[in-house]
Amino acid sequence: MKLFSKKPKTPTVVPDVKKEKISIKEATSAVKNSKLVITKAEVKVGIPGLGVTFTLKPRVTEKSALLAERNVYVFDVPKEATKGAIAKAVSTIWKVHPTKVAIIRNAGKIKIARGKKGRTRDTKKAYVYLKKGEKIEIV
Repeated sequence: MKLFSKKPKTPTVVPDVKKEKISIKEATSAVKNSKLVITKAEVKVGIPGLGVTFTLKPRVTEKSALLAERNVYVFDVPKEATKGAIAKAVSTIWKVHPTKVAIIRNAGKIKIARGKKGRTRDTKKAYVYLKKGEKIEIV
């Protein structure tokens, strides 16, 4: 007696459904049309006057793309970076004038996998506000 018989696989037909959500291609074209090009580029910054070397990584998310239209740019920065060092780095690299730098620290979460406790990394984000009319193009 066969309990699990093999049935011939028949292809399933998925009907065409109009999607409500925007696709990735449409989102990138909308971002490119607004003269904002953001990719996952890392910029290593070494400022001789401050003696600090760190990397500025732009955060590529929907929220950061919406904020970029309002002249606010979001970067991932290391834990030891300060507001002054970030403002100086942004002004020297892109030749813009940051008016304000806000820093947010996110504590890592505790995760349990296979009975062992672990922890994700702590992260730090920097919101850099620019003057009206100034833009950062990150390629």
